[in-house]
Amino acid sequence: NNIVGLPGAQAISQYIRFNIDSNIDTWYIAGNNFDGECMSLICEALATDTKVKALWLKRNPILPSGVIHIAQMLTTNHYLQTLDLLNTGLLDEGCEILFNSLKLNQTLKHLYLDTNGLTIKSGRIIRLYFEQNENHLESLYLSCNALGDAGTCEIAAGLKHDKHLK
Repeated sequence: NNIVGLPGAQAISQYIRFNIDSNIDTWYIAGNNFDGECMSLICEALATDTKVKALWLKRNPILPSGVIHIAQMLTTNHYLQTLDLLNTGLLDEGCEILFNSLKLNQTLKHLYLDTNGLTIKSGRIIRLYFEQNENHLESLYLSCNALGDAGTCEIAAGLKHDKHLK
């Protein structure tokens, strides 16, 4: 919540890369004006990290362009367990990018996607993800989106195939 922007993202990235003895396993870096460029730096540092378990990014203008970097990181990071993307402007496009990457990730357990303008299109994307039996999430938060009844029904149909959500 310090609105540190690019200089903050650079410092965080360098810290993650060069402090191999770090005890930091949770980065709560909400509301720091992190955009796609910032996410590129942070996610490159986290790509093979084995210390960070939780990444809280809520209220950053990540947008679909920044989710690309998160998605790439999730395909190689096998340690992160919690990812908070509440109110980051993902929209349906970002949701699709993210869920495509989750097919290659077996360690992420908790995903927060509240308040991201997700519509029935995202409901279909999430349904397909669950139908393909690739889910390893234990919790998925989607409140305050524009899924409506139809989008919610899409997700519910996919949940019939899920064995991991609690």
